[in-house]
Amino acid sequence: AAVRAWSNDMVVENVSVEDSAYAGISAIGSNIQVRNSTMSRLGNTGGQGHKADGLIWSRNITEEGNTEGFNVSWEAGGLKMTKSRNALIADNLIRRNPGNGYWLDQSAQDIILERNTIVDNERSGVMLELSGRLNVTGNLIARNARYGLYSNDSNNITAWNNVIVDNSTDIH
Repeated sequence: AAVRAWSNDMVVENVSVEDSAYAGISAIGSNIQVRNSTMSRLGNTGGQGHKADGLIWSRNITEEGNTEGFNVSWEAGGLKMTKSRNALIADNLIRRNPGNGYWLDQSAQDIILERNTIVDNERSGVMLELSGRLNVTGNLIARNARYGLYSNDSNNITAWNNVIVDNSTDIH
């Protein structure tokens, strides 16, 4: 990743990452905040969170990830989080990614996804996979080529007050 927040109690703020060959901002550690930043035209993915307990990802723009054409079945796209707990993903713009817009995977738990605009991605807008205790609230999820909101082997999902429209399939 161009910016690696690989420690605890870090703040990444007002950063712009453009045209990087792999990822924009990567968060591995506890209580990391990524805010007011832009990740554009990244080779693989705009942002990553792995074992990022207590992550706050807010007021960011993540767009046009996967310019290098990585396999979108693994991670390429906007923002992917894995094995993370108690995270807040709020007030972001995630758009025009050749993969999924936002993707939770591998036992992510107690995640709040709220007030985001997730549009025009070439796969699912929001993909919830192998995760649980998820709250998807007040988001605009629109014009994604596959699903607006896709759940695969996830449980305890609360989704309310979202606008999910004009996706190939809105909810699966």
